[in-house]
Parts: sequence; C-alpha cells; structure tokens
Amino acid sequence: MTTTTQDPMADMDPKIRAMIPPGVDIYDAFMGSIEPELLSVNLPLLDKKYAKESKADHKKRMERYKEAYEKYDATLKAWLTQLDKEVNEQRSSALKDAEVQMEEVEIGMLSQLESSMDELETPTKDSSS
Repeated sequence: MTTTTQDPMADMDPKIRAMIPPGVDIYDAFMGSIEPELLSVNLPLLDKKYAKESKADHKKRMERYKEAYEKYDATLKAWLTQLDKEVNEQRSSALKDAEVQMEEVEIGMLSQLESSMDELETPTKDSSS
C-alpha cells in the first residue's frame, strides 16, 4: 500500500501562498546574523574553502557551527512562537469584532420586529368605527 502525503497548502489561494516566504529565505534571514558561513549560498563552498584545514581547526569550526545551529534553533523557535501568538491574537480579535457586529444586527432586527408587533397590537381609530 502506498501512502501519499498531501500538501497542506495545496488548496490555499495562490495569492496568499505567494506571500509566504520560502524556507531558504527564512533560514538565511536568521542564520545570516548568527553564522554567515552557514548561509545557504555558502554551504556548497565550505569543503573547498576548508580543504586544507587541520583536524584541530576543523573540530573548532564544527563546534562553532554546532553552537550556531543551537542559536538558530532557539531563535527560530522564539520567532515561530511569537508569530503564532500574534496570528492567534488577530484571529481572536477578528472573531470578537464579528460577534459584536452580529449582535448589533440582531438587536436591530429584534427592534424592528418589536416595532412591527407594536403596530399590529395598537388599534387604529378607523377600525373602531
């Protein structure tokens, strides 16, 4: 049996999808300020750049990269947490605004209904003659 994975964004409006930056852009935006050697454009060049590196220097560089990725992971996690918080706050605010608008519409409709009922209950002078 073959399992297919469905793209969760497949049904998304292409205009909205186009606003979402590619992962490489997000990676480079964060990594650029942490360890520029680890930018996506630099990764393919590292083997050549460090071809004659000593084992001791290689070990130091790998430790620096490890620390860079730890900082990257923490920074990305903090950013995603903040983004999620802000999106959820906006969603909550939008729902509250919609509820207030619906309540105003319902109050208006009830008021019209009450007025209509009052008009039906109020006897007119013409009907008593």
